[in-house]
Amino acid sequence: MSQNLAGVCTLKPSDLIPGQILPNRGWEPCMGEAVSVDFLYKDHAGVTPVYLIVQAKSAHSFIDWVVGRKDNLDKVSLNDYVRRIHVVHELGHPHLTNHGPVTVSASKTFYQNVVHLLGILTLAQRQALERLSLEEPVRSPDGQWACRAWTRSLLEKAAQQGILDPARVREGVELMMASRKAQA
Repeated sequence: MSQNLAGVCTLKPSDLIPGQILPNRGWEPCMGEAVSVDFLYKDHAGVTPVYLIVQAKSAHSFIDWVVGRKDNLDKVSLNDYVRRIHVVHELGHPHLTNHGPVTVSASKTFYQNVVHLLGILTLAQRQALERLSLEEPVRSPDGQWACRAWTRSLLEKAAQQGILDPARVREGVELMMASRKAQA
């Protein structure tokens, strides 16, 4: 593994047991922190549409909602910023990492993917979803567990806790699985 100024990598491919829960959500000192502009674009106190985004051409999925403005929250444009919850595969690391919720540019990703409305959530519900995402374990690769499995588990737990509507979660999970089958 590589090393940078932030620290030394501790998870080596030879040390990973398939399906094992990784320490610290898969984050390692050599990774540094995720890029986020949450200090510039704050979440607001109102209700906001929260979306499941499924990338049709890859195995990636994530949860987004618009931040930094107070109106037309159901219309996402290229100039918008979104709060994003997901796990990522960092270059040079043999596993996924959950950096926690980040604020990023919506860019083209919103338009080039399957978008599913999970619900219209209050600030308290969005914050509960963020906290839940920080508790969701990240596992080492085992041929079955990947980004969509993590997202599915998070969504199902959010439905069990009353944060999200179980029917909307089921529909979102079905979209993720259908997209995955289409890739095979």
